[in-house]
Amino acid sequence: MRVFPRRVDAMLLGGLGEVIGSGYADAATIRAAYRVSGGDVVVGDIRIDGRTAPGDIRLARRACAQG
Repeated sequence: MRVFPRRVDAMLLGGLGEVIGSGYADAATIRAAYRVSGGDVVVGDIRIDGRTAPGDIRLARRACAQG
Protein backbone atom coordinates (compact mmCIF):
# COMPACT_ATOMS: atom_id res chain seq x y z
CA MET A 1 0.00 0.00 0.00
CA ARG A 2 1.42 3.36 -1.01
CA VAL A 3 0.91 6.22 1.41
CA PHE A 4 2.62 8.83 -0.79
CA PRO A 5 2.91 9.15 -4.58
CA ARG A 6 6.29 8.24 -6.11
CA ARG A 7 7.22 11.90 -6.61
CA VAL A 8 7.07 12.38 -2.83
CA ASP A 9 9.40 9.40 -2.39
CA ALA A 10 11.82 11.14 -4.76
CA MET A 11 11.56 14.39 -2.78
CA LEU A 12 12.23 12.48 0.45
CA LEU A 13 15.29 10.71 -0.98
CA GLY A 14 16.63 14.01 -2.35
CA GLY A 15 16.05 15.72 0.99
CA LEU A 16 17.79 12.91 2.86
CA GLY A 17 20.76 13.28 0.53
CA GLU A 18 20.94 17.00 1.36
CA VAL A 19 20.59 16.48 5.13
CA ILE A 20 22.98 13.52 5.37
CA GLY A 21 25.46 14.57 2.71
CA SER A 22 28.05 12.30 1.16
CA GLY A 23 27.54 9.51 3.74
CA TYR A 24 23.99 8.88 2.54
CA ALA A 25 24.82 5.77 0.50
CA ASP A 26 26.95 4.30 3.31
CA ALA A 27 24.31 4.59 6.07
CA ALA A 28 23.20 1.26 7.52
CA THR A 29 20.00 2.67 9.07
CA ILE A 30 18.07 5.89 8.60
CA ARG A 31 15.16 6.63 10.93
CA ALA A 32 12.89 9.64 11.04
CA ALA A 33 9.45 10.78 12.15
CA TYR A 34 6.68 12.23 10.00
CA ARG A 35 4.52 15.08 11.28
CA VAL A 36 1.99 17.50 9.83
CA SER A 37 2.84 21.19 10.11
CA GLY A 38 0.71 23.88 8.52
CA GLY A 39 -0.78 21.43 6.04
CA ASP A 40 2.62 20.08 4.95
CA VAL A 41 4.13 16.72 5.77
CA VAL A 42 7.49 17.25 7.46
CA VAL A 43 10.12 14.60 8.09
CA GLY A 44 12.20 15.36 11.16
CA ASP A 45 14.04 13.77 14.06
CA ILE A 46 16.33 12.21 11.47
CA ARG A 47 18.88 9.71 12.76
CA ILE A 48 21.61 8.11 10.70
CA ASP A 49 23.19 5.05 12.27
CA GLY A 50 22.03 6.34 15.67
CA ARG A 51 23.41 9.88 15.21
CA THR A 52 21.04 12.86 15.01
CA ALA A 53 21.10 14.80 11.75
CA PRO A 54 20.22 18.51 11.83
CA GLY A 55 17.31 19.77 9.78
CA ASP A 56 13.90 18.73 8.53
CA ILE A 57 12.58 17.78 5.12
CA ARG A 58 9.39 19.57 4.13
CA LEU A 59 7.39 17.58 1.61
CA ALA A 60 4.80 18.99 -0.76
CA ARG A 61 1.57 20.32 0.64
CA ARG A 62 -1.19 17.72 0.70
CA ALA A 63 1.24 14.94 -0.22
CA CYS A 64 -1.18 12.27 0.97
CA ALA A 65 -3.89 11.02 -1.33
CA GLN A 66 -7.35 12.18 -0.32
CA GLY A 67 -10.42 10.05 -0.44
